[in-house]
Amino acid sequence: MRKLFMSTMFAFVLLGFQSQASAQSCPAVAPDVFDDVPLADPFCPQITWLAVHGVTLGCGVVGPGHLLFCPTDFSRRDQMAAFLKRLADDLFPLDCNSGQVMAWNGLDWACSDGTPGPAGAPGAAGAPGAPGADGAPGAPGAPGAPGADGAPGAPGADGAPGAAGPPGPPGPAGSYTNAAPFVTVAADYAVLDSDYTVFCNITGADRTVTLPDPTTHGGRIFVVKRVGGGNNQCNVTPVAGVTYVLDNGGVVRGITVQSDGALWHTLGETKSD
Repeated sequence: MRKLFMSTMFAFVLLGFQSQASAQSCPAVAPDVFDDVPLADPFCPQITWLAVHGVTLGCGVVGPGHLLFCPTDFSRRDQMAAFLKRLADDLFPLDCNSGQVMAWNGLDWACSDGTPGPAGAPGAAGAPGAPGADGAPGAPGAPGAPGADGAPGAPGADGAPGAAGPPGPPGPAGSYTNAAPFVTVAADYAVLDSDYTVFCNITGADRTVTLPDPTTHGGRIFVVKRVGGGNNQCNVTPVAGVTYVLDNGGVVRGITVQSDGALWHTLGETKSD
Protein backbone atom coordinates (compact mmCIF):
# COMPACT_ATOMS: atom_id res chain seq x y z
CA MET A 1 0.00 0.00 0.00
CA ARG A 2 3.11 2.26 0.25
CA LYS A 3 3.63 2.22 -3.52
CA LEU A 4 2.11 5.09 -5.51
CA PHE A 5 1.84 5.69 -9.22
CA MET A 6 4.05 8.56 -10.34
CA SER A 7 1.09 10.66 -11.57
CA THR A 8 -0.91 10.09 -8.34
CA MET A 9 2.04 10.91 -6.12
CA PHE A 10 2.71 14.20 -7.91
CA ALA A 11 -0.94 15.17 -7.65
CA PHE A 12 -0.74 14.70 -3.86
CA VAL A 13 2.46 16.76 -3.67
CA LEU A 14 0.96 19.68 -5.62
CA LEU A 15 -2.20 19.70 -3.50
CA GLY A 16 0.01 20.81 -0.62
CA PHE A 17 1.21 23.82 -2.64
CA GLN A 18 -1.95 24.97 -4.35
CA SER A 19 -1.22 28.59 -3.46
CA GLN A 20 2.00 28.47 -5.52
CA ALA A 21 1.27 25.92 -8.30
CA SER A 22 -0.64 27.83 -10.98
CA ALA A 23 -2.05 25.79 -13.85
CA GLN A 24 0.19 25.36 -16.89
CA SER A 25 -0.80 24.72 -20.49
CA CYS A 26 -1.24 21.04 -20.98
CA PRO A 27 0.64 19.42 -22.50
CA ALA A 28 3.60 21.82 -22.21
CA VAL A 29 5.74 23.03 -25.09
CA ALA A 30 9.23 21.62 -25.74
CA PRO A 31 11.41 20.74 -23.93
CA ASP A 32 8.84 19.86 -21.26
CA VAL A 33 6.70 17.52 -23.41
CA PHE A 34 5.92 14.02 -22.18
CA ASP A 35 4.73 11.90 -25.10
CA ASP A 36 3.02 9.44 -22.72
CA VAL A 37 0.92 12.13 -20.93
CA PRO A 38 -1.97 12.99 -23.27
CA LEU A 39 -4.11 16.12 -22.97
CA ALA A 40 -7.03 14.04 -21.66
CA ASP A 41 -5.00 12.68 -18.72
CA PRO A 42 -6.63 14.05 -15.49
CA PHE A 43 -3.13 14.71 -14.01
CA CYS A 44 -1.70 16.39 -17.13
CA PRO A 45 -1.74 19.94 -15.60
CA GLN A 46 0.08 18.84 -12.43
CA ILE A 47 2.68 16.76 -14.31
CA THR A 48 3.34 19.63 -16.70
CA TRP A 49 3.80 22.07 -13.80
CA LEU A 50 6.40 19.77 -12.22
CA ALA A 51 8.28 19.51 -15.51
CA VAL A 52 8.27 23.28 -16.08
CA HIS A 53 9.63 23.85 -12.53
CA GLY A 54 12.32 21.14 -12.80
CA VAL A 55 10.84 18.86 -10.13
CA THR A 56 10.71 15.86 -12.51
CA LEU A 57 13.13 15.11 -15.32
CA GLY A 58 11.13 12.23 -16.77
CA CYS A 59 12.02 8.57 -17.09
CA GLY A 60 13.37 8.45 -20.63
CA VAL A 61 14.19 10.45 -23.76
CA VAL A 62 12.33 9.90 -27.04
CA GLY A 63 14.00 12.69 -28.98
CA PRO A 64 14.84 16.40 -28.81
CA GLY A 65 12.11 18.11 -26.75
CA HIS A 66 10.18 14.81 -26.26
CA LEU A 67 10.45 12.84 -23.01
CA LEU A 68 8.71 9.96 -21.28
CA PHE A 69 7.15 10.33 -17.83
CA CYS A 70 6.11 6.70 -17.15
CA PRO A 71 2.94 7.77 -15.28
CA THR A 72 2.00 4.22 -14.21
CA ASP A 73 5.39 3.31 -12.72
CA PHE A 74 5.79 3.17 -8.93
CA SER A 75 7.96 5.73 -7.08
CA ARG A 76 10.79 4.53 -4.77
CA ARG A 77 11.74 6.28 -1.55
CA ASP A 78 15.02 7.57 -2.98
CA GLN A 79 13.13 9.00 -5.99
CA MET A 80 10.61 10.64 -3.64
CA ALA A 81 13.54 12.32 -1.78
CA ALA A 82 14.89 13.73 -5.05
CA PHE A 83 11.44 15.05 -6.06
CA LEU A 84 10.90 16.79 -2.71
CA LYS A 85 14.42 18.32 -2.77
CA ARG A 86 13.85 19.81 -6.25
CA LEU A 87 10.40 21.06 -5.24
CA ALA A 88 11.87 22.78 -2.16
CA ASP A 89 14.64 24.34 -4.25
CA ASP A 90 12.01 25.75 -6.61
CA LEU A 91 9.58 27.00 -3.94
CA PHE A 92 11.83 28.16 -1.11
CA PRO A 93 14.94 30.47 -1.22
CA LEU A 94 18.11 29.02 0.29
CA ASP A 95 20.10 32.25 0.72
CA CYS A 96 18.34 33.95 3.67
CA ASN A 97 20.67 35.88 5.97
CA SER A 98 21.33 34.87 9.54
CA GLY A 99 18.34 35.65 11.72
CA GLN A 100 15.91 35.71 8.77
CA VAL A 101 13.18 33.22 8.19
CA MET A 102 11.18 32.21 5.12
CA ALA A 103 7.69 33.71 5.08
CA TRP A 104 4.81 33.86 2.58
CA ASN A 105 4.30 37.45 1.38
CA GLY A 106 1.00 36.83 -0.39
CA LEU A 107 2.62 36.08 -3.73
CA ASP A 108 5.65 33.90 -3.03
CA TRP A 109 8.02 32.62 -0.32
CA ALA A 110 10.68 35.22 0.63
CA CYS A 111 13.27 35.91 3.31
CA SER A 112 11.93 37.92 6.26
CA ASP A 113 13.47 39.34 9.43
CA GLY A 114 10.37 38.44 11.40
CA THR A 115 8.88 41.94 11.75
CA PRO A 116 5.29 42.34 10.63
CA GLY A 117 4.94 43.76 7.15
CA PRO A 118 2.58 46.55 6.20
CA ALA A 119 -1.04 45.77 6.03
CA GLY A 120 -2.07 44.28 2.72
CA ALA A 121 -4.48 45.97 0.42
CA PRO A 122 -8.12 45.06 0.97
CA GLY A 123 -9.16 41.96 -0.83
CA ALA A 124 -11.50 42.11 -3.76
CA ALA A 125 -15.19 41.93 -3.05
CA GLY A 126 -16.56 38.45 -2.87
CA ALA A 127 -18.90 37.14 -5.52
CA PRO A 128 -22.62 37.76 -4.96
CA GLY A 129 -24.33 35.14 -2.87
CA ALA A 130 -26.67 32.63 -4.44
CA PRO A 131 -30.33 33.66 -4.71
CA GLY A 132 -32.43 32.80 -1.67
CA ALA A 133 -35.00 30.04 -1.81
CA ASP A 134 -38.46 30.87 -3.11
CA GLY A 135 -40.93 31.95 -0.48
CA ALA A 136 -43.99 29.88 0.37
CA PRO A 137 -46.99 30.42 -1.92
CA GLY A 138 -49.38 33.13 -0.78
CA ALA A 139 -52.97 32.39 0.18
CA PRO A 140 -55.46 32.28 -2.69
CA GLY A 141 -56.97 35.66 -3.53
CA ALA A 142 -60.68 36.36 -3.37
CA PRO A 143 -62.66 35.50 -6.50
CA GLY A 144 -62.71 38.30 -9.06
CA ALA A 145 -65.91 39.97 -10.18
CA PRO A 146 -67.60 38.47 -13.24
CA GLY A 147 -66.19 39.84 -16.48
CA ALA A 148 -68.29 41.94 -18.84
CA ASP A 149 -70.11 40.19 -21.64
CA GLY A 150 -68.02 39.78 -24.74
CA ALA A 151 -68.85 41.58 -27.94
CA PRO A 152 -71.13 39.71 -30.35
CA GLY A 153 -69.26 37.42 -32.67
CA ALA A 154 -68.90 38.28 -36.33
CA PRO A 155 -71.52 36.77 -38.68
CA GLY A 156 -70.63 33.32 -39.89
CA ALA A 157 -69.57 32.76 -43.46
CA ASP A 158 -72.23 31.88 -46.01
CA GLY A 159 -72.82 28.18 -46.35
CA ALA A 160 -71.97 26.35 -49.53
CA PRO A 161 -74.74 26.15 -52.16
CA GLY A 162 -77.03 23.17 -51.73
CA ALA A 163 -77.07 20.33 -54.21
CA ALA A 164 -79.35 20.67 -57.23
CA GLY A 165 -82.80 19.23 -56.71
CA PRO A 166 -84.28 16.55 -58.99
CA PRO A 167 -85.95 17.71 -62.25
CA GLY A 168 -89.58 18.82 -61.88
CA PRO A 169 -92.43 17.13 -63.71
CA PRO A 170 -93.18 18.30 -67.27
CA GLY A 171 -95.40 21.38 -67.45
CA PRO A 172 -98.73 21.42 -69.25
CA ALA A 173 -98.73 21.73 -73.03
CA GLY A 174 -98.54 25.38 -74.09
CA SER A 175 -100.57 27.10 -76.73
CA TYR A 176 -98.97 28.90 -79.67
CA THR A 177 -99.23 32.68 -79.85
CA ASN A 178 -97.89 35.04 -82.49
CA ALA A 179 -94.82 36.34 -80.61
CA ALA A 180 -93.33 38.09 -83.67
CA PRO A 181 -95.98 40.40 -85.10
CA PHE A 182 -95.75 41.64 -88.66
CA VAL A 183 -97.43 44.40 -90.58
CA THR A 184 -98.03 44.95 -94.34
CA VAL A 185 -97.77 48.51 -95.57
CA ALA A 186 -98.54 50.00 -99.04
CA ALA A 187 -97.13 53.45 -98.36
CA ASP A 188 -94.07 55.02 -96.71
CA TYR A 189 -93.82 53.66 -93.13
CA ALA A 190 -91.95 54.35 -89.86
CA VAL A 191 -91.32 51.11 -87.98
CA LEU A 192 -92.92 50.97 -84.52
CA ASP A 193 -91.53 49.39 -81.33
CA SER A 194 -94.36 46.84 -81.48
CA ASP A 195 -93.37 45.66 -84.99
CA TYR A 196 -91.05 42.81 -85.86
CA THR A 197 -91.65 41.94 -89.57
CA VAL A 198 -92.67 44.63 -92.09
CA PHE A 199 -94.01 43.59 -95.54
CA CYS A 200 -93.27 46.51 -97.86
CA ASN A 201 -95.86 46.34 -100.75
CA ILE A 202 -94.34 48.17 -103.75
CA THR A 203 -97.32 47.63 -106.08
CA GLY A 204 -97.94 50.92 -107.84
CA ALA A 205 -95.02 52.98 -106.42
CA ASP A 206 -91.69 52.98 -104.57
CA ARG A 207 -91.95 52.76 -100.77
CA THR A 208 -89.63 53.91 -97.94
CA VAL A 209 -89.43 52.05 -94.60
CA THR A 210 -87.73 54.13 -91.87
CA LEU A 211 -86.16 52.27 -88.92
CA PRO A 212 -86.34 53.77 -85.41
CA ASP A 213 -83.35 55.43 -83.64
CA PRO A 214 -80.69 52.69 -83.19
CA THR A 215 -79.23 54.37 -80.08
CA THR A 216 -82.44 53.75 -78.14
CA HIS A 217 -83.08 50.27 -79.55
CA GLY A 218 -79.83 48.41 -78.78
CA GLY A 219 -80.32 44.69 -79.42
CA ARG A 220 -83.64 45.00 -81.28
CA ILE A 221 -84.13 43.00 -84.48
CA PHE A 222 -86.44 43.88 -87.42
CA VAL A 223 -87.22 42.08 -90.70
CA VAL A 224 -88.19 44.09 -93.84
CA LYS A 225 -89.36 42.21 -96.92
CA ARG A 226 -90.33 43.58 -100.41
CA VAL A 227 -93.69 42.18 -101.60
CA GLY A 228 -96.18 42.95 -104.38
CA GLY A 229 -95.95 43.15 -108.18
CA GLY A 230 -94.03 45.44 -110.54
CA ASN A 231 -90.48 46.76 -110.69
CA ASN A 232 -90.75 49.36 -107.95
CA GLN A 233 -88.31 49.34 -105.03
CA CYS A 234 -88.49 49.38 -101.24
CA ASN A 235 -85.95 51.69 -99.59
CA VAL A 236 -84.93 50.73 -96.01
CA THR A 237 -83.16 53.50 -94.08
CA PRO A 238 -80.87 53.96 -92.28
CA VAL A 239 -78.86 50.70 -92.46
CA ALA A 240 -75.27 51.27 -91.37
CA GLY A 241 -75.80 54.95 -92.07
CA VAL A 242 -77.10 54.51 -95.69
CA THR A 243 -80.29 53.51 -97.52
CA TYR A 244 -80.65 49.83 -98.36
CA VAL A 245 -82.56 49.19 -101.64
CA LEU A 246 -84.77 46.12 -102.16
CA ASP A 247 -85.60 45.75 -105.91
CA ASN A 248 -85.60 43.33 -108.85
CA GLY A 249 -82.14 44.38 -110.08
CA GLY A 250 -80.21 43.33 -107.00
CA VAL A 251 -82.28 40.20 -106.47
CA VAL A 252 -82.44 41.07 -102.75
CA ARG A 253 -86.04 40.91 -101.63
CA GLY A 254 -85.63 41.17 -97.83
CA ILE A 255 -83.17 41.96 -95.02
CA THR A 256 -82.82 41.29 -91.27
CA VAL A 257 -81.24 44.11 -89.22
CA GLN A 258 -80.16 44.51 -85.59
CA SER A 259 -79.04 47.56 -83.60
CA ASP A 260 -75.73 47.55 -81.70
CA GLY A 261 -76.79 50.70 -79.84
CA ALA A 262 -75.20 52.98 -82.44
CA LEU A 263 -76.18 51.72 -85.94
CA TRP A 264 -78.47 49.23 -87.65
CA HIS A 265 -76.52 46.34 -89.20
CA THR A 266 -77.54 43.70 -91.76
CA LEU A 267 -77.71 40.17 -90.32
CA GLY A 268 -79.04 38.44 -93.41
CA GLU A 269 -80.66 38.87 -96.85
CA THR A 270 -83.56 37.13 -98.65
CA LYS A 271 -82.82 36.47 -102.33
CA SER A 272 -86.31 35.51 -103.53
CA ASP A 273 -89.95 35.91 -102.75
